[in-house]
Order: sequence, then structure tokens, then C-alpha cells
Amino acid sequence: MPAANSKTPLGRLTLVIDPTTSPYVRSVLREVLDHAGFFCHEVLPVLLPSALEEDIPQVVVLAGNLPAKVAEPLRAPLEAFYARGGGIVALGGSGAPAGQAGTGVIDGLFDLFGLRPILNESFVEPGFGQSRWQTMGEGWLKVRARRHPVLSGLDDVPLHVFGGQAVLPAKSKKTGAKVLATLSGVDGKPRAGAALSERAAKNGATALFVAADLAGSAAMIRTGRPVDFDAVSAPDGTAPVADGLLKAEDGIVLDFLRDRRRIDEKGRLAAKSVKRAWPIFDQPIADALAQMLVRAICHAAQRSGVALPRLWYYPDGLDAVGHISHDTDGNEPDKAEELYRVMAKAGVRSTWCTLHPGYAAPFYEQLKAFGHEIALHYDAMETPHHESFRRWGQPNFSFQLVWLCSSAGLTGNELATNKNHFTRWEGSLEFLEWCARDGIRIDQSRGPSKRGTIGFPFGSGHPYFLYDRRGRRIDCIEQPFQTQDLVSTAPVPWGRMLVERAKRWHGVCHLLFHPSGALMKGHGASILDATGYGKRQGLRWLTAKEIDACERARRACVEHPAEPRGPELVLRAPKALAGATFLVLGNRPFSVNGSAKTKSVKREGFAWTQVCIEKMEGETVLR
Repeated sequence: MPAANSKTPLGRLTLVIDPTTSPYVRSVLREVLDHAGFFCHEVLPVLLPSALEEDIPQVVVLAGNLPAKVAEPLRAPLEAFYARGGGIVALGGSGAPAGQAGTGVIDGLFDLFGLRPILNESFVEPGFGQSRWQTMGEGWLKVRARRHPVLSGLDDVPLHVFGGQAVLPAKSKKTGAKVLATLSGVDGKPRAGAALSERAAKNGATALFVAADLAGSAAMIRTGRPVDFDAVSAPDGTAPVADGLLKAEDGIVLDFLRDRRRIDEKGRLAAKSVKRAWPIFDQPIADALAQMLVRAICHAAQRSGVALPRLWYYPDGLDAVGHISHDTDGNEPDKAEELYRVMAKAGVRSTWCTLHPGYAAPFYEQLKAFGHEIALHYDAMETPHHESFRRWGQPNFSFQLVWLCSSAGLTGNELATNKNHFTRWEGSLEFLEWCARDGIRIDQSRGPSKRGTIGFPFGSGHPYFLYDRRGRRIDCIEQPFQTQDLVSTAPVPWGRMLVERAKRWHGVCHLLFHPSGALMKGHGASILDATGYGKRQGLRWLTAKEIDACERARRACVEHPAEPRGPELVLRAPKALAGATFLVLGNRPFSVNGSAKTKSVKREGFAWTQVCIEKMEGETVLR
């Protein structure tokens, strides 16, 4: 098996997408790859043969809709690349939320992956979006190769997917792929075919076919359904979301019965016989699907000896970060002062989402002096007793923004964050477009209002962007929260559990505490317990504005295209990023701007070499 060493040049991730592919498909795939910190070299299919001849180690990812007439000329170059020990990953679709799952990205290349397609029995002739090959429907992945690097440790996660390409292993055992995961349908019955498969050779060559639509499914879970009606409550009565109020949870696409697990009051998985336990979305399913895709790429790179570089999620090599937010419902000064004292004792700066009419000016100055962030708590409850501006609508949202800037002495640039009161939501993604238009850079409205939806109802603890049907990114990051006040809404040990989930999935532990509960017995102690435990686990507690700045600075860093790629990787960073952390797959020593203080770390199931620098800005060179 090839292995990267100090003489091996840094590798490249070569992404192949046909221009006829839906822009949405490309966007949701790039969302996963860009957030993971990969530096993708995107090429058209017609240019792939010449790219494969370049003297640089690379992993090839085939994505989007690649019909037979486009794929056929790629057969010989890809087979030669595989014969030389190359790594190839093909994706079976990435458009689940918009109903745009492709007709098979490897149409005409099935033999290369040791697969054969399943015939679509309803196909008569081309047209009306039909394919002669069968596609996958909604279901749950069943892990068959539990020790495989792509699937290791995922047994406890409901891997809920929506769509993909239906394939079977080739009939010949000699050339057929090994099935790593299969699919169980919504009826609980197994479906024929391979949801994840691999054809591997002794020289390190790997051809992975990810038949399940991982990127599209992650996007669908994070996006949710449009909220036009009250959703149906959980069938077991544990999540009464049908409460007469339109809110984010009314758009959940996850399954109340199969995607939740019972957690006891100590934060542990509970048996059915345990009485004091509640079903919650305790695992971030969308993050798990995205990580599977990252793992597939890393596995192909590792086997073929490609020293793949990436820019890590967080500064200074942190495994995860924490975030505390407050919704100022009631705006009671004495309770706000008590919560301020608790946060000072915890030594944590937090984000105060402020509801009209807010606090007195001196308290805002006190918050700012400590380093807390002042944010908006947009109120659209629309009761007959409320003012007219407390209604759902862009003008009312803008009015409340202007009010808070004036009241708290903020400029538009300083006010970066919002969370909707009671997680109010209507329509699809129009609200995030209001945010982007008015300068709100990060929103926190997607989280639980019921105990039965605590955890990850939108499948994610990472900051992410969402995309409209045309594939256009809405320029407002979504950062979900996992629970409201410990003590009153959830058992105190669940704070520690959610810290551990953030560390496992390299996400953000986002806990919400209301000032209105500050005088409640145990409320302050629960904050100190969760934040203290997070610090002991290595988390750094950041404000929402800091999380936004870090994520945007990372994504703004791109490979410098001015000259052909040599043994070094030249990057351009238009935004400063403190504590920038670079990883290279395997044990290959490398330096960043001359700094070569390397450290061996394990991230997302793989061994990496890590280098942290004090600040990345302008030109950065990895060699």
C-alpha cells in the first residue's frame, strides 16, 4: 500500500462535474467539501484525461450527472489511473432536497467500480426526466463492514438518506465490488443493492461508489420542508409540535420514531424499561452523512498514498467549540444582572438575543465591556395584544433591527446575529434572505422548543450555509442550538452529553439559557457545570459573531491559481484567520510559511499531521 512521506508532494482533490448538472447539485456538494476545508481542483469531464496525466498525487471525485456519452471517453484514462494505484470516489447523486437526484454519475463506467445498474422497470423511452436505471428512495443505511474506515463507529447513528443511484455488485466475484453498506426502506425491509461499495487492488488502487445521496440528504435534513402548516406531532406524544404556531420545527424531515433515541436523566442511552428517559434527536445525522463523504475521500487518498491537505474547522487545532446564547424574554433587569454575574463567574462571553423593548443603555454597555455580543431576538408572535411590528414580515424584521441598533448603541456591522422568538418560521428560506439583505450574518433560529425535539432536529451542530433551488447560496450562516434551559427543559447532565456530542462530531455545543430563569434554583449551577465541563474537554466558548468570522475566513482561503501547481501549495487568504490549523493526511511532515511545528492528531477516523500558525492572512505557502 503506498504511503505518503516527506518527499511526496502535497496531494490534490480533483472534482469532476459535467456542466449540464443542476447548479443545486454542485452547490450542496461543495458545501460539504468547502466546510471540510478541502482545496478542490474542479475540472470539466473533457479535461479530466489531461488532469490525470499531471505529475501530482490526486484523488478523483466524480459527481453530478455524468451520462454515458460523456463518461465513455473517460473510461480508458480512469482505468489507467486505477491501474497505477489511483483513488476514485463516485457519488450517486446530490440533489435530494430539490428532487434533482441524477440519473447515475457513472453511467457507462459501472465496470470500473465492479458494479451493474438496476433496470428501471417503468422506463419506456428517454424524456420526462426518466432514466433507464433505477434510483434509490428514502431509507436508512445498514452498516455491513463495521471496521471499514468510512463506516467505523457509525453503528449508533440512524443514517437517514433520501435518494441515490441503485446498483448491484458485478456478477463475477473476481471483478465485483465489496458491499460495505445496504439500505433499509421506510417499511423496514431491506432493499436490493449496494448503498456503499468498494473495488480495491493490492497496489492501493481504490474505486469507491457512494450510491446513497449523502450530500443531498445532509442538505435536505438541514434545510427542512417549507413551513406553511403546523406539522404533525410525534406519534408517541413526546413532541407536540402541532401547537398552533408556525416555527422551525414544523419543517423537520427526520423521523420521530427511527431517528430519535431514548436518553435517561444522566445523559445515557436508556433501555425501554427505564422510566425517566425521553426520546430526542441525540445524534447529528446530517453531520454524520457529511462526515461519511469526507471519510470516503480520505480513505481513497490514504490507500493511494495521497497526502491530502485541508484547513481544519477551528483555530489552534480545537476538536470542537462551545457557544452560549440568551433570549431576553421579559427583559427583567434583576434577572439579567444575575445571569450576567453567572456568566462572569463562568468566564464565558455569550450572545444576548434581545427582544423589544430590551434593556436600559447602561446594561448594554456593561455587556459590551465584558465582551458579550448583543444580537436580535426577532419577535413575530402576532397576538392581538402585541404591537403591529410583532408580525412575520421583512419590514417588521428590519424595523426591529434598526430599533436594537439605536437602543444598544450598535452600528449595522456590529449587529451580526439573530434568533427568532419561539423559533418562529414561515415559508422556506425567505427569512434567511431577509437576514442577508439586512446584514445579519449568522442565524440561530433552528432548534428545539419541545423536550422531544432536543438535540439535533435539523441533523447538525456545525455552522452551515443553505441554498435555494437554483443553487444560490444564501449569505447567512445557520448555527442551530441543541437545547433550551437545563433544569427547566432538560436534565442538567444533558449539558455534558451535548458537550461530548460536539467533541465527537467536531461541532458546536450551542446551549440556550433565558435570563427569565436566572433566579430559578439550579439554573446558574447548570450553566457553570456545562461550561466548566466543556473547558475541561478542551472546548473554547465563543460568541456567534466569532464563530461566523472564523467560518467565513476559512472558506475565503483559496488555492492561488496564478501558476501551475508544483511541490508546494500556495493559498490566498483575503480575511485574517487567527490560529489557522492545517492538516495533511498521513505522516507527511510539512511546513506553513516556514513553521514546521507538527503534531500527530486523529480527526474523523484518520491520522493527520497538524501545523498551527498564529495568523493566516495574504499569501500562505504549504510545502
